[in-house]
Amino acid sequence: MAEANDDHEKDLKFKRENKDWKFYGVDNIGQEDNPTPSTNTLFWYRAIEQSTYTEMVQSNQFPNEAAYGGIANNHKYVGKYLTNKSEANRIIEFNTVKLGLLSEYFTKNGINAPKPEDGAISYGLGLKGNKPVGKPLILFNDSMRKGDITWRVVDKKVPK
Repeated sequence: MAEANDDHEKDLKFKRENKDWKFYGVDNIGQEDNPTPSTNTLFWYRAIEQSTYTEMVQSNQFPNEAAYGGIANNHKYVGKYLTNKSEANRIIEFNTVKLGLLSEYFTKNGINAPKPEDGAISYGLGLKGNKPVGKPLILFNDSMRKGDITWRVVDKKVPK
């Protein structure tokens, strides 16, 4: 893809365009839709803005956010946050090395239950996310540092 910034975007292919944007995506989404939302999954998704992406590329860590900072187990649900009018310009797919790893890790470390969404469930990594405040992000980033969670860009919008 001509607009790829790094290896995290290497699998993106042109998908469609409208008068304002070009949309790119991958052919193989880990968890497109989840008819029965479950924490027993390998894949989690997040729509992010350019500044978040830049921080992630530089540090291989998910940055701290004042908001909920949710990750959801359903790509289709997160796709609602990548629109013409949204600030988000990418969807990140987080892949865990073991089925249910994130839920298991959070439960073991006292993180409260995930939030039910529209056909999905989410964990909030940000300051308005799951309790205790700040701990989910620390645990998530620790898992990324260890290599238990890897990530890639599965959708991207680029201005025309």
